[in-house]
Amino acid sequence: MTPSEPRPNTAEAESRRLWRLAAMGGTMASEILAGTLIGWAIDAIFGTKPMWIVICTIAGVIVGMATFIRSAMSESRQAGRAGRDFAARHHHDQPGDDDDDSETR
Repeated sequence: MTPSEPRPNTAEAESRRLWRLAAMGGTMASEILAGTLIGWAIDAIFGTKPMWIVICTIAGVIVGMATFIRSAMSESRQAGRAGRDFAARHHHDQPGDDDDDSETR
């Protein structure tokens, strides 16, 4: 963000973050559902019930979990950066407050 850009409202930023988190859950559910439907279709075409529905559902769970974990890690890194940026912007040294504790007591 450049200095000329207005800073986003913190409530608006939090709302966007929560929507991203909700989308992560929806993405995982859709990947599991897609695997299940693909397995059901293969079973229906080839008459192999329930072999492919089980295999594809498990594959959907694995893909969904991998995507969820990758998204959660990315979201965590973004939150950490935002927290560090916030702390850097709002850090004020108080008079008499030394950051280095090199003094012996």
